[in-house]
Amino acid sequence: SVYGNYAESLQPGQIAPATSGGVTILNAGEVLEPFTGEQIEAGVKYDGGDFGATVALFQLTRPNAIVANQVFSASGEQENSGIEVTVFGEPVEGVRLIGGATLLDSELSRTEGGVNQGNSPIGVPELQATLNGEWDVPMLVGLTLDGRIVFTGEQYVDAANATALDSWTRVDIGARYTLDVADQALTLRARIENLTDEAYWASTGGYPGANYLILGNPRTFMMSASIDF
Repeated sequence: SVYGNYAESLQPGQIAPATSGGVTILNAGEVLEPFTGEQIEAGVKYDGGDFGATVALFQLTRPNAIVANQVFSASGEQENSGIEVTVFGEPVEGVRLIGGATLLDSELSRTEGGVNQGNSPIGVPELQATLNGEWDVPMLVGLTLDGRIVFTGEQYVDAANATALDSWTRVDIGARYTLDVADQALTLRARIENLTDEAYWASTGGYPGANYLILGNPRTFMMSASIDF
């Protein structure tokens, strides 16, 4: 099938900070008016039961925060355009795969005085991809093993695009076991995120003069249990 859509989304306005890049902001504490983002998307979908895929092209335009004459405002503009691909299927009975990737061209399309115009925004990687897999273990009914690979490409930490975070890849694994307890389904889950204990900066965000970094979590073990009533 082929589809297309146009959407406008209303987002809350940001709060003007006290300073930005060492400059005192005259309208500090002011809550900016809500802004509207516009998105155009078109794509194709295929679902053959054991295999399916979606390919979509999109373009998103939204206001961007800038500082002009010590006044914080959302009079800048950011444009994102790209392609998103998702594929899923069951190549072998009991083995399920789903993966996706987004290739993004993002730029600061309107800036104060044209400074850094055309550069990439802070914290927007050009490529992101994931691959998830599950295997129902035939030797033990109710046991499913799963794994996930997550990739995030380089992303700039400043509007001048002088410094970028390295790309990173994370591997997660897990298992779940479902059994009957007093005629109720009890599911036990165990998971290890960041299996290789990779040290990485997961992302960056904010705006020029007030950006931040988010550290990726170290190897993390999780366990849980749930029961259906």
